[in-house]
Amino acid sequence: MAARGRRTRRWTLRLRLTLVTAGLLCVALVVGAVALTTVLSRTRVAALDDVVVQRADTVAELAADDRLPTTLPVAQPGEIVQLLDASGRVLATSPTASATLPVLPADEVAELRARAPWVGSTTDSAYDDEARAAVRATTWQDEPATVVATVPMTEVRGLLHALTLALLGVVPVLTAMFAVAIWFALGRALEPALARQRTFVGDAAHELRSPIASLRAAVDVARAHPQAYPADELAADLDGDLTRMQTLVDDLLLLARLGSTTGRPVEVDLAGVAREVARSVGVRAVVRMEVVGSGTGTADPDAVARVVRNLVDNAVRHARSRVVVTVAPGAVTVDDDGSGIPIADRERVFERFVRLDEARVREGGGSGLGLAIARELARDGGGDLTLGDSHLGGLRACLRL
Repeated sequence: MAARGRRTRRWTLRLRLTLVTAGLLCVALVVGAVALTTVLSRTRVAALDDVVVQRADTVAELAADDRLPTTLPVAQPGEIVQLLDASGRVLATSPTASATLPVLPADEVAELRARAPWVGSTTDSAYDDEARAAVRATTWQDEPATVVATVPMTEVRGLLHALTLALLGVVPVLTAMFAVAIWFALGRALEPALARQRTFVGDAAHELRSPIASLRAAVDVARAHPQAYPADELAADLDGDLTRMQTLVDDLLLLARLGSTTGRPVEVDLAGVAREVARSVGVRAVVRMEVVGSGTGTADPDAVARVVRNLVDNAVRHARSRVVVTVAPGAVTVDDDGSGIPIADRERVFERFVRLDEARVREGGGSGLGLAIARELARDGGGDLTLGDSHLGGLRACLRL
């Protein structure tokens, strides 16, 4: 049931991301389709305007010079050009129109002549449902006349209709194809993170299981044999497991907060931080500790102190007899004379809940989060933490701010 719940949450997140991304993509495609349609429409209309304007200008010049041919020339399919007198009657026409039927009504011709030169759309053409028209004023045999040239919008409307139908089919198909691609891409991208989350939760549960089982056993014994298990002995037995649980929970909370809240970087006395950590750790340490060098660095003081404390704790836990903390400007190095860490494992120990075999059997072993927290804190502040060989024979941990 729990596995199914996790799968449902994972698929819900994946589905939501897919729907949002596909939706945004669909909107982008629709906007692009509308823009494309608008641009094509305006471009084609502008081309038709050029045709009718040039035709009207040409016929107007011919009429004014009394060089008008018997049949007015046209070139475009459906193109019409006519020369009309002041009353709106046809004086000359192209072969694509009647010599007795004006292309536009007389009253409209008179109105447009007053605004000539004029170009625009009209639905009053006697030959087309909608056309682009150009009107020019001229003279014919010293009498006022008007040239009207039109080109039907049928081709433009047909082109836009076909394009619209094509886009109505293409946009959903493209959206669906991209949605499928996004679905699989998100599945591959989310799987490692989800696997890491499941591993992290499983490891945390495993780490908590041991102290909880120990606590339960102690409580059960105390309940079954209250006279043989005095309260002070019970408290002493519970204290270690409770401390371990508290440390683990604190570490988990710190890891959860990493990256969400960052302290304000200030100038930090690294030697002072190292000496304070050495004093606090030295109270319970059985090895000799030294702090040498001096230097400062710009960082979050609490984060630096936590990193140095984790490094010193780790060094003390594995050192045979000596730990040396070396401070330099912008860096703190912790050396111990323990057995060190093999090169192949030096990156693995930064993974959460990872302990090497030796560390697992040492008394007071850590939670397996110390080095992971130290590196993530260092990188969260723009620095880094690396491991190497120590001149003391053990491990060297180098923090660079």
